[in-house]
Amino acid sequence: TASAGIPTAPGFGALSTAGAGGGGGAASTVASSAAGTAAVASGATAAAGPSSHLTKKIQKAKTLRVDSQTTRDALRCLSSFFEENTVQTRRNLRTTIESQNLLLHQEFVDSFSKLENYIQNLDRLVNALDSACDRASSQLRQSKSDTQAILEKASALRNESKAIDEKQEVLTHFLARFRVSEADTQLVRS
Repeated sequence: TASAGIPTAPGFGALSTAGAGGGGGAASTVASSAAGTAAVASGATAAAGPSSHLTKKIQKAKTLRVDSQTTRDALRCLSSFFEENTVQTRRNLRTTIESQNLLLHQEFVDSFSKLENYIQNLDRLVNALDSACDRASSQLRQSKSDTQAILEKASALRNESKAIDEKQEVLTHFLARFRVSEADTQLVRS
């Protein structure tokens, strides 16, 4: 059964509401549209009597829930590009829907291509940062080994300086103890 509160899309008013079973409403509109399309497509077969294929389509159309939110949303979307209810527009409906689907997919791809570019730029930046960190780490290791050599040399020089200072002190004590004074030197000379 059809709900009386279903909004009709522009161009759907011309569809026949006297469908199979006389149920009226959107379900019979869909059924009569399907019946009309099938009759045009099948030609002589429809004139001889309803085919089982047509009967299945009609039964399927009768079981549709036209009062659901999904159906209303689909009809609202369909009404945005299905302007007139003519034989030509009904025949081209599938092509029109597929082209709308293609446009939506293209918008989706365009939107995500921006995101992909952003992620690729981010990946390049991360790789550059990783490379810079590797270079810095390598330079730090080199600096550490250079510094280690310098520290070892400084330590050796410090030890050498300490040894020289000790020798200097010993020499100073030696000279202080065994050096001949000036007066004694004059005495020896005279």
